[in-house]
Amino acid sequence: MKTQNKTARNLLTALAAAMLISFASCSTDGGGGGTHKSFSSSSSDAANSSSSVVETSCGNGWYDASNANFRCLNNVIETRCGTDGWYNTSTQFCYTDNTVRNKCNRNDYNPATQYCSKGRVGIHGDFEADETLENYDFVTHENKTYKTVVIVIGRFGFYQIWMAENLNYNANGSVCYDKQESNCAKYGRLYDWATAMALDPSCNSSSCASQISEPHRGICPPGWHIPNDHDWDFFAGICKNTCSNTQAPFLKALSGWDGCSDEYCKGTDAYGFEALPGGNGSSDGNFGNVRHAAYWWSASENDDSKASSRYIQSIFVNLVSVQFDKSSLLSVRCLKD
Repeated sequence: MKTQNKTARNLLTALAAAMLISFASCSTDGGGGGTHKSFSSSSSDAANSSSSVVETSCGNGWYDASNANFRCLNNVIETRCGTDGWYNTSTQFCYTDNTVRNKCNRNDYNPATQYCSKGRVGIHGDFEADETLENYDFVTHENKTYKTVVIVIGRFGFYQIWMAENLNYNANGSVCYDKQESNCAKYGRLYDWATAMALDPSCNSSSCASQISEPHRGICPPGWHIPNDHDWDFFAGICKNTCSNTQAPFLKALSGWDGCSDEYCKGTDAYGFEALPGGNGSSDGNFGNVRHAAYWWSASENDDSKASSRYIQSIFVNLVSVQFDKSSLLSVRCLKD
C-alpha cells in the first residue's frame, strides 16, 4: 500500500511540474489595452530558450501585434497585401499584383482569367445560386484583347455579354487620363461622344440622331456596340427590387476605389464587371475624379450638345444616369449585339 501511495504521489508531482512548465511557457495578462500571451519560440526548455513572442488577442484569435504585417480590425486578424492593402485570410486572398480579392466559395483563383459569379439574379433581386468560379471569355480588337463576361438577369435566362474592362482603342481624339499612358493601361482611354460613336466631330455640337443605328457599333469590335439607354436600364435591373438603387457595390472592382469608408459601398465585383474609377475629362484638357468615379457613354443622344451616360461614384451605391456635354471625355464599355 505504501508503494502504491508513493507511486501516486510521484505521478501527481510530475503532473504538477508539467503544468507549471506549461504555464511558464505560455502565460497571459490583461494589461496593455488587451489580453496578451507569451510563448517560447524554441521547443527546448526555458533554460535553452533564445526568444519569446508576445501575442495579442483579437476576436477569437491571437496575433503578433509587433509585426507590421498583421493588424486587428473589428475583432478580425488581417494580413498586409502590398503597401496599403489588408485582407482576412479566411475569406480573402492577396493576388500576385497585390490586390485583395474575395475567395470564391472558399477558394483562391486567377482574376486574369476567372471571376467569381454570385449566381444569377432572381426577379426579386435575390441571388438564385451559390458562388461559382467562371472563366472569362475574350475578344480581340485592334491588337488588344479584352475580357468579357455573361451577366444573367432573372430566372427566365435573360442576359447581356459585356466587356469586363474599359475600351483601350487608340482612336483619333482619344486620350489617357492626365495624359499618362499608365492610366490607359489601367482604366482604358477617354473619348468624346462623337469619337466613341465613330461619327463626325461636328456631332458633338449638333444633332446626329439620323446617323445613330440600333445597335450602334461606334468604335467597338464587330458584333459589339455602344450601349444605349435601353441597354443600360436593362443592366441596372441586376438589383431592381430588393437591391433597389444599390447596383454599384456589385459592379465595382474589389480595390482601387478611394473615399469609401462605408463597407456597404465598397466593391464586391459580384458579376465580374470589375468597374474601375477611371475618372473623366473635358475638352479644355482638365481631368478629375480618378479613383473616385467611373463614367461610361451611352449611344443615346439628348440634344444638339448633350448625350446620356452612366456613372458610379465612391460615395454612392447606385448606377446613375446623367447627361454630359458631348465634348466631355468618358470611358466606353462595349456590349455584345
